[in-house]
Amino acid sequence: PFESCWTEVAMGASIGLAQGFKWAGIKKPVIATIGDSTFFHAGIPPLINAVYQKVPLTILILDNGWTAMTGFEENPGTINLNGVTDAKRVDIVEICQGCGIEDIQIIDPYQSEKAVEGIMKAIAYPGVSVIVCRRECALQTKRRKVKFPQRKVNIDKCTGCRICLSSLACPAMVFHPKDATNSKVYMEITSACFGCGLCEFTCSAGAIEVIKDGK
Repeated sequence: PFESCWTEVAMGASIGLAQGFKWAGIKKPVIATIGDSTFFHAGIPPLINAVYQKVPLTILILDNGWTAMTGFEENPGTINLNGVTDAKRVDIVEICQGCGIEDIQIIDPYQSEKAVEGIMKAIAYPGVSVIVCRRECALQTKRRKVKFPQRKVNIDKCTGCRICLSSLACPAMVFHPKDATNSKVYMEITSACFGCGLCEFTCSAGAIEVIKDGK
């Protein structure tokens, strides 16, 4: 996340900007990310243009089912619209298929290995590829009182490499440098941990562990 190009130019601009980067001559893979609500609002026209122009591009659509940006309003892809039985959920995958996308994957971002495998496959695709990252918004999950096992750092195993932090930019992580109070560098996972488990996947030292029985 710290090495991403944050382009907050306009709502839904990521797909169009990504095409511009490719046309400007960037040889590296270009990945555009866009939320589900923004995709419905402003992401479809640039997607169609990318297909028409055959731009080699990977698009990650972050489908959490809500418009989290402005207060968790419903969007056309929201499931269970507060008891509105006559509402029909619009499927992002079907929209992409209708726009001519031939390479589409649905992944669960919490299944780390499969997610990485899917992204690498999409990057290697010669045309426009779409990955729908489907997982309920973490805040909405908390509101439904669904809990996942939190993680902790085993300080004895932690090398202080900060790969977990640089890979995820997780707000629950705190880096402690070596100083007068700390004899070694180490990471800490605070009580803000949601329990997604992605940090455990990034740690080659095996220092990140599941909290069991409060320990």
